[in-house]
Amino acid sequence: MVIERSERIKTYINEYYFGNGILISVLRFAVGPLLLLMAINMYVDGYRDFSQLYFMIFFAIYYICKPWIFMLTKREYFKTIEMSVETTDNDITLITSGNRSTTNFEKFKEIKERENYFSLAIQKGLKVYLPKQKISTKDLEVLRRYSIKQF
Repeated sequence: MVIERSERIKTYINEYYFGNGILISVLRFAVGPLLLLMAINMYVDGYRDFSQLYFMIFFAIYYICKPWIFMLTKREYFKTIEMSVETTDNDITLITSGNRSTTNFEKFKEIKERENYFSLAIQKGLKVYLPKQKISTKDLEVLRRYSIKQF
């Protein structure tokens, strides 16, 4: 299967905003705009400590643009890749560019089924995302047995 750059970007944005629970999702949507509004409101009300206002504005803009900054600075994470997935009842094998990695399902920290993909967490901060439409029916059934459904 080939996982296109655009697919990888959509998956990253979806995981960034919705992959870590409701509280984190609300914070990621609300903190940047609220901080920006607070800085503008403080300026309008006559607050003139510009170092704090500039910091608040800079941080708010950074927090709003953080996923796009990451995508621009870490372009190698979003390259189109060719990958094969093979599953048995206990193991999953991922094959990319001649590299072959076999892992027992019990070694994963968590396996989540999302609407369009599976998220396989090996450890904190190290995840593999597999698009559902590119996985065979047999492999989907095996992954579903070990996954937590989260749409």
